[in-house]
Amino acid sequence: MPSRPQTPFGDYLDDLLRQRGLSVRAFGTLVGLGVSSVSAAKRRAIDPKRIEPWADALALKGQERARFVRLAWLTRTPPVIVALIERLERQLARSQARR
Repeated sequence: MPSRPQTPFGDYLDDLLRQRGLSVRAFGTLVGLGVSSVSAAKRRAIDPKRIEPWADALALKGQERARFVRLAWLTRTPPVIVALIERLERQLARSQARR
């Protein structure tokens, strides 16, 4: 059976690890998990108890942290609600661009 594709959270985590020069193994060591647990979190809903500690381990601040936390919580959100949020965000962006 093929593995699930990564979530947008997983893609962002990869970007953050690359920016910081960390491998999945090194990050796993920072957060006390094995490679397979970190890799699985990139494809499924992340445990809510891990969101803030992972953000802390990556020393995320400001917009980076907000995006990380948002994407992590979206892994736990039903797809219909994610689609609604995305639609509303596009509408808001268009509205702000017209100002």
